Amino acid sequence: PELQLIGAVALAPPADLTGIVDKVINGDITPNQLGVIQLILASLAREDVVLDGDEFRRGSAAENWEVLSSCDVPEAEARSAALKELTPADLVPATPEAADKLRDLLARRKLPQRRMSAPIFIVYGTGDLLIDSGWISGAIARACALGGTIAFEAEDGRGHDNLDATPALSWLLDRFANRPVVNHCPGRA
Repeated sequence: PELQLIGAVALAPPADLTGIVDKVINGDITPNQLGVIQLILASLAREDVVLDGDEFRRGSAAENWEVLSSCDVPEAEARSAALKELTPADLVPATPEAADKLRDLLARRKLPQRRMSAPIFIVYGTGDLLIDSGWISGAIARACALGGTIAFEAEDGRGHDNLDATPALSWLLDRFANRPVVNHCPGRA
């Protein structure tokens, strides 16, 4: 309680992953996103008893589920090999109801859910194959609609692993120096 939050930085934040459900259904999910949805399913199945993991795994996903769900360093090579075998068909929801259930669980976790208590600087790449830039820009628009103070930089063509964090560091230094905050939300400065 004695700390005062003066701002936050988010690099390629997975603020809203609900769109990943339609991507796996449509088959236009990236290989990187297949690994993400598998981990989401594994995590949600542990946390939420209403999610039946068998509605989302077949083929290679079913055969390698334990290895794919592992975070152990010794199994990293085996997980990497299992990820290469995954196809969208291995993780597509078995029914429209299963897809709706997954969308609902992800929607309950999407951000923002209320107005932020401090300004935020977001950096993301328009070429990100892990977190779609549209998912991030949508979260920014929702945060702006809630009255948030947001500065952001969409780095053209950059991906998840090659963002330039330099602008975020400058933004943080400005917060510590108590300089005015720039707000990129429409209609606010």
